[in-house]
Amino acid sequence: MEPRFGAEITPDYFPMEVGLDAAIDYAKGCYLGQEPIVRIRDRGHINWRLVGLDIAGSDDPAALDPIETDAKPKAGRVTSASRLPDGRGVALAMLHTSVPVGATIRIRHGDARIDAQVRAEAVGG
Repeated sequence: MEPRFGAEITPDYFPMEVGLDAAIDYAKGCYLGQEPIVRIRDRGHINWRLVGLDIAGSDDPAALDPIETDAKPKAGRVTSASRLPDGRGVALAMLHTSVPVGATIRIRHGDARIDAQVRAEAVGG
């Protein structure tokens, strides 16, 4: 799965949270939103990051489904979900940086709870 405009890439998140650090020209003159972008660069800290999820089981999450862990009840939200040709479920999600790669998370999909594993910070393939 690849990040898409309107799903993962939205005005709700900074470019570096969705992996678009290289798209920022820090040498450019003044621009709208420059201060928080430079602050993030200089402090080296973001709160959210785009991750891939491996979905357990046959239930599929949907965009905007909330993600939780025992340690962080509001850990993030699903942005996109799909099935691979081999039938495995995958999703992209904006996840709090405190949730590590490899962690098992829960997705609330209506009354259902769907387990998933955080597979990578980098997305693709």
